[in-house]
Amino acid sequence: MLLPIRTDRPRIRPAYLTITLIVINTLVHIYSMVAPEVPQTFMVDGQAIQVSQPILIAHYALRGSDPTLLTFFTHMFIHGGIMHLVGNMLFLWIFGSLIEDALRPWGLAALYLGGGVMAALAHIGIAATLGHDVDRPMVGASGAVAAIMGLFMLRFYKTRVEIFYLFWYRWGTFWVQAVWALLYWIALEIFSGVLDAAVFGGNGGVAHWAHVGGFVAGAIAAPFLGSISAAKKEYFSDDPETNVEYVRRNEEVGAAERVLRADPGNAYHMRRLAQALSHAGEYGRATEVYQRCVYRFATRNMMGQAAEVFLEMIDHDDSAALTPELQLKLARQLEADHLPQAIAAYRTLAGSNVVRPEVEYALLRLSVLYDQKMNKPHEALRCLTEFLRRYPQSEWIAQARQAHAVLNGQLRLG
Repeated sequence: MLLPIRTDRPRIRPAYLTITLIVINTLVHIYSMVAPEVPQTFMVDGQAIQVSQPILIAHYALRGSDPTLLTFFTHMFIHGGIMHLVGNMLFLWIFGSLIEDALRPWGLAALYLGGGVMAALAHIGIAATLGHDVDRPMVGASGAVAAIMGLFMLRFYKTRVEIFYLFWYRWGTFWVQAVWALLYWIALEIFSGVLDAAVFGGNGGVAHWAHVGGFVAGAIAAPFLGSISAAKKEYFSDDPETNVEYVRRNEEVGAAERVLRADPGNAYHMRRLAQALSHAGEYGRATEVYQRCVYRFATRNMMGQAAEVFLEMIDHDDSAALTPELQLKLARQLEADHLPQAIAAYRTLAGSNVVRPEVEYALLRLSVLYDQKMNKPHEALRCLTEFLRRYPQSEWIAQARQAHAVLNGQLRLG
């Protein structure tokens, strides 16, 4: 016996719908155990035979000879016995909870219901083609769960599944990637379906073709639900914790984008999106949003907040620059509490090839900060020398020459 018991992938969100489906199936089964049976008449070899059946199976199971729209859906919530229920609910929890995590509850609901219907159609179609009895009542969530497993195989193919094994007196567990575990399972179902048709004429009691049909339906649905592209993006690492963190960070980006779309001019929302993009490693986009955010705060004369955002921006992209006017304002804002960053901002501005008064001022201010705040007179002298070389026509040329002469004299005397 081989039985999956858990995966190594943690869930990001609570699996509310999966739990709800398990509770509904369990409550329905409890009711079926205490509900009265009803007599039903069947024709066998031209003779009417009357038997008693549980009321739920009598009215809500799916019969291929007389299917209804209602029973296509109700049959997947009814089970024939406690082990039938427990097995299906175990598989639903292990695989369905993670599919709900990836597709949200609406995606899991569509897959469960749609997969269950496609599984039933596959069972009826294949059984009828093979000439088997399709009037036997079909119940159980296994077709719907098989659809979840088919999509799971493609969406979380690298996720490892722990398998419990029991052979004679030996038992234990081992881990295997989901793709191999589920391919083994569906291959076994196909083999069992062929064996049932050949030996028992399709009367073995298990709807193997429903399992196959549901599994194939789930696999076919995967690309339409974005599961293939999501798997490619996610599985850049063999470490499940790393992959989950990647998904979590992209969830953060998506949430921040939705908030900003609702209020596109809000600088605080811009900052949140920029932070999320930076955490997700999308540094190019993060820099663009940070720049917009800085401008937004600055235009509202909120230079303290603008400076904070600017510091976050240059922390992951120290080459990021703004307009000379805003760069100068931010550098001056940073001087009091963030002198190294202020000097870096002045340096970026001074290195610009743009001919602007702000660039000239940046060089002069650097010389003052290096001399008076950083005690680096040689750096200050270099700034003044560069200023005299680059801006001989500047309105501050006389001031620069005087400062250069004084500082040069001090260094010579020193």
